[in-house]
Amino acid sequence: MRLAVVCLLLVIGSQLQAQNDLWQYTHPRAQAMVGIEWRRASNSFLAGLIRQNVAELAGFQKAMPGAELLDQVDRVLISSPGKRNPKSKEEPPVVVAVQGRFDAARVKQSLAKGFGAGQYQGVEILTAPRGRGSDMELALMSPELILVGDRASLRSVIDRSRSLASPQPPLVQRAKSVAAANDIWAVLALPPEAFAGETIPQAAMFKDIRGLDFGVSLQDGMDFQLYLATSSAQNAQAMGAMLNSFLQMAALQNPKDADTQRFLQKLRLAAEGESLHIAFALDRKEVEDGFRQLRAGMKQRTGNVSLQAAVKSNAPMRIEQLAAPAAPPAPAAPPKPLVIRISGMEDGPKEITLPEQR
Repeated sequence: MRLAVVCLLLVIGSQLQAQNDLWQYTHPRAQAMVGIEWRRASNSFLAGLIRQNVAELAGFQKAMPGAELLDQVDRVLISSPGKRNPKSKEEPPVVVAVQGRFDAARVKQSLAKGFGAGQYQGVEILTAPRGRGSDMELALMSPELILVGDRASLRSVIDRSRSLASPQPPLVQRAKSVAAANDIWAVLALPPEAFAGETIPQAAMFKDIRGLDFGVSLQDGMDFQLYLATSSAQNAQAMGAMLNSFLQMAALQNPKDADTQRFLQKLRLAAEGESLHIAFALDRKEVEDGFRQLRAGMKQRTGNVSLQAAVKSNAPMRIEQLAAPAAPPAPAAPPKPLVIRISGMEDGPKEITLPEQR
């Protein structure tokens, strides 16, 4: 009897663990995944540095929709199959899975005010009012899990989560390996234009990108890793050579800019098979120095305008302060004189220049 109880508890525990596994709440046809280890990132060295040096951050967060829920979030996982037609202006299907410790009342008040309530597969679904031009829905899966996505994608994820036999998308295993070492990461199995459409730069070097793996770790400074997948090893080498030439030009154009020179020295480019590996790493002191220089430069360019004051006054920040002064207009060209030509005269054609009109 005691053995049967233990086995039952193990089965229940394994099912609860499966239900709390964020990876099973990805889009069934996912070709892109983005993850944020929010709890871990918010406790990192860089996050602490921001909190210590940006006094107006609290005022800025209060102006963000749903910002009061950030203290309840642990992890965020975004998945999408991409656009069927890159030229389409429609947004690609997407599912956002948020794991944490949520108060349903606070979630409804912050994110779903005015939404209609319903049920699907025993899950409470909150639907945006008609007329907003969106079919996005919010599913309160449990006090530890919230799903947000378009209607079709969201419900397909709920259906798949109810079936233990449903396989995970092939991209999940690749994403797990990238997520294990990074606080912010992204994995794409398609060209970037499948998600961004025609908004990405249309340079020739970007057209050969077939996918990417990206990750940033913030635990001990900043460690940035990017792998760009190309169609061949030769193209990876060519892309690396092109980027390297751009970096050399930047170094020559800013020989006295110490920050630019330090960044270029830290940056690493290497063709690895059919992928181009781009990386740089900063220790804690370098992150702290760079952050302070960035803050000082922003204050100098914006005239020390307080972000918190702009938020409290509900007034837009003066972006024009960041723009370079407009060049004076070019002087207008002098008007050409009016010339009348008379042909057919005995002594040949004659031209008469009329006096300038003032």
